[in-house]
Amino acid sequence: MPVMPKVSAIVLAAGFSSRMGEFKPLLPLAGTSTIGRVTVALRQAGVEDVIVVTGYRAAELLPELTRYRLRHTMNDSYAAGMYSSVQSGVQALAADTAAFFLWPVDVPLVRSHSLRLLLRDFHQHGAAVTYPTFRGERGHPPLIAASLIPLIRTQERPEGLRGLLAEQETVARDVAVVDEGVVADMDTPEDYSKLKEWADNRGIPTPAECEEILSRWHTSAEVIRHSRLVANVACEIAAALNRTGVALNPAWVGAAGLLHDLAKPKVRRNHARIGARILCSLGFPAVAGSVAMHMDFDYELGEPLNETAVVYLADKLVQGDRLVTIDERFVPAWMKYPPGHELYPLIFHRFIVAKTILSGVEEKIGAPVATILSGMRTTGGTISVATIDW
Repeated sequence: MPVMPKVSAIVLAAGFSSRMGEFKPLLPLAGTSTIGRVTVALRQAGVEDVIVVTGYRAAELLPELTRYRLRHTMNDSYAAGMYSSVQSGVQALAADTAAFFLWPVDVPLVRSHSLRLLLRDFHQHGAAVTYPTFRGERGHPPLIAASLIPLIRTQERPEGLRGLLAEQETVARDVAVVDEGVVADMDTPEDYSKLKEWADNRGIPTPAECEEILSRWHTSAEVIRHSRLVANVACEIAAALNRTGVALNPAWVGAAGLLHDLAKPKVRRNHARIGARILCSLGFPAVAGSVAMHMDFDYELGEPLNETAVVYLADKLVQGDRLVTIDERFVPAWMKYPPGHELYPLIFHRFIVAKTILSGVEEKIGAPVATILSGMRTTGGTISVATIDW
């Protein structure tokens, strides 16, 4: 079995954090610190050799570096700018390093799945620089080949690392990832506040990531209109349930609603399972589970209502880009699969499950679902299906 080249990571944590007003590496994020979140992603991607470049307030970082068993190097010239920290980091790399991630600590929400895609591309192509991109925009962290280490160590550049990387443009590669985190930094308190909201849901695609998934798999405009409405309906139902004390995750509900028909109509059968398989391959297993069961789901009255049940119901309240009743939604199915047809029992089961979930929701919220969706109706029943944000 071939031995994979050694890949390390340099995490830049020496700056002043002047625009933030607080020390970025130690800001709380998703149950850990910013530096901890970066470390966990690297370790999950199989990168064990992580070097943290310290500088400003270095002593305060030491307990966290010890906790995560991180190597670190002090950049005494941190006031000179980021390139001095890059040079300090590469000086600490082992001689057998084949490449290294260069990761600013203020870009903390990159998924480990994205790192694995970069690693795979580097092992296949060995580019001097491999960049992650999201919707055409380059982000962090680039994966830099060891061939550039001598240049970084020995050359002083007024334009910093940007100039050196620009010289490698003809031998660089871009790897498209479904990960908004690669372009999401936190320079200001407002940035940090937004990233904190994201951090607890990194296993769920953001609205922009959902749109990228739909675009990447060439989902038709008709399916997207339907799916956006299903997502909006599901979010309205989830919000009503949450007001009664149910703890549903609106991001999960919205993403599953928007992506439930991801593989339709490209496949004739099992589009739910194939869509779920796509989402699992992208690192979104929770949403994949809801997508897998949006056609066939079991629910009995009195059971707890979860995100999958809400998405299942929402899909049965939308036909095309119109709100309908469950009875109206199933008319085409009854016509195609009448009693006596071998698929009639399956269609009947789906109908009963939808009715049962509807009863459970209405019992919980104390009102007809049609009431909470009434504001979504317009003349002719067509709904505005602009891009949603949950």
